Amino acid sequence: MGYVYYKTGSLWLTMLLHFVNNGTVVVLEQIPSLQEVDWIMDTMPLTTYVVAVVVAVVVMLACLMAFRRIPLEQKRGNIDAI
Repeated sequence: MGYVYYKTGSLWLTMLLHFVNNGTVVVLEQIPSLQEVDWIMDTMPLTTYVVAVVVAVVVMLACLMAFRRIPLEQKRGNIDAI
């Protein structure tokens, strides 16, 4: 989230990312089948788990590549002066 703020200068975007991250955890905690499980691998087959991890990594890399295209207005980034 710090990198996103550094590149975009948008506090709102970092707040949105934080909200989505925390919201995902809260929603997953409400699923009854996951409350009894110590490890996520106990709830799904290995192939499903591997596919989910690969998709997550690809999405993360795509987002990082998109943020790298944002030009920096200053050497210290696009953040406001304090």
